[in-house]
Amino acid sequence: MLRKEEYEIIAKDALVKELVFKRGIKPGEHINFMDYNYPIVIKGSIGEGAVVNALFNLTVEGNIEANSAVTAKQGFVIAKMIGEKANIQAGTRIETSSVGKSVNLEARDSITTQDVGSHCKIVSTDGSVRTGNVMEFTEITALHAVYCKNVGEHDRLTSRKSEIFLKDVCAYAEINAFSNISFKSVNELTHLKSEHGELLIQVDAEGRAFKPYNRVATTDSSNPSFFNGHPLTENLSVNVKNANLDTLSIDIGSINFKDLLTSTLFTNKKIHSENSLTVNNENDKLTYNSDNQRGYLEPKSMRG
Repeated sequence: MLRKEEYEIIAKDALVKELVFKRGIKPGEHINFMDYNYPIVIKGSIGEGAVVNALFNLTVEGNIEANSAVTAKQGFVIAKMIGEKANIQAGTRIETSSVGKSVNLEARDSITTQDVGSHCKIVSTDGSVRTGNVMEFTEITALHAVYCKNVGEHDRLTSRKSEIFLKDVCAYAEINAFSNISFKSVNELTHLKSEHGELLIQVDAEGRAFKPYNRVATTDSSNPSFFNGHPLTENLSVNVKNANLDTLSIDIGSINFKDLLTSTLFTNKKIHSENSLTVNNENDKLTYNSDNQRGYLEPKSMRG
């Protein structure tokens, strides 16, 4: 139980009261507010390594320092900053200005912050996530939309039922969305996958106009190539359903077909030679022209 001199119950209005804890939480201190059916306001910071549990809303007027564990079982957690290796869980939302390295954030509803350190894990089980700059090796998962300005290397962002809105995306990031993925710029070594939507690239300064983004294959001696956002490993595939095979032309960029001798296109049929790939029509083939680095379909009727 709390000492009576440490807190007071303040009426916000005729219906709402809150418990004001008059001091900050000391480093390593354990404070349990679970027996108090009020929103909690802490007049200070939560010290390093402290443990704080609350039933409803928890407002920290200072920071949540490193290695702290904070829970608001049925409410929100709001703090100025969250230090590295902290663990924050909220029944509704989490709001803070910045998040340190290796922090875990989990909320049922929205999570909002500006800067996120590396190696963090941020999960909104039923809501959305909105961040600014995200350092490398961070995972962000939300049921609904994910908003992020700058995505670091090896970050992994997932929207299970909605869209992802980005600005600049670094190499090796993995972006997975149920619907559209939009961005201003993206590294060619980024993995982009939209399950039921489109990849959209920004075409104006204000970020209001977008066009479909179609990535072509590139080759790198140390990194996998990509075709339309998918790595070129063992299989290269293109969906040409309902296409006019007499006029179909596919820009496949600069690919060394000597490295793709066991690859297939459209079906599981083997490549006939270094510069041709079979398609699902046995009479047609896709030919790679090394001079202009362009793939084109050559129907049998044109070959005689």
